[in-house]
Amino acid sequence: MPVSFKKVEKEFYSLSDIAGLPRYQVMHFRPLDEEHNRDRRRYAQVRAGNKPRMEIASAFRELAPEHRLGLYAHELGHLMWPGGSESDADLAAYGLLGVYLGYDRKWPGKGLQTALLAPPKLWRIVGEPTGPNIRAGNGFSKRKNT
Repeated sequence: MPVSFKKVEKEFYSLSDIAGLPRYQVMHFRPLDEEHNRDRRRYAQVRAGNKPRMEIASAFRELAPEHRLGLYAHELGHLMWPGGSESDADLAAYGLLGVYLGYDRKWPGKGLQTALLAPPKLWRIVGEPTGPNIRAGNGFSKRKNT
């Protein structure tokens, strides 16, 4: 079940606060919906410059907590290190939030950013991970009680 845009915004702002970064605008970016239709991996991007912001595709709201957390952390890494590479953004995510990122190979290319390990307070923000190995690695039971 998709999360609301308000929840996405709240999650991003909470993580920004923990990272010590400003609360940059979060917006649904319709051109990213079209890009996502062509490339399943295109869920989010950031714009640096005069008006920094995070842009999301509608489909972002359907992602599992581990993917949302991975994308938030990665994109915050880009905002912290605007001229950096993709690897620099992943490194910044670890430095800013303590999120160790991996890439889920079910998505095309190098895969989709996924939080493999993260502090408990971050899981409380986005919700428990759904993948059994990620759950176990972060101290949750392998199966989610529903």
